[in-house]
Amino acid sequence: MKDSVNILFVCGYGVGSSVMLQTVVKKALAKYDFSF
Repeated sequence: MKDSVNILFVCGYGVGSSVMLQTVVKKALAKYDFSF
């Protein structure tokens, strides 16, 4: 049970941090008028 909770936590943290990173990158690129 504890292992599955750890896996969920790691996956959730990974998704959350990647979304945050993507937002930061998009803001930085917007400053230089780059677009995806």
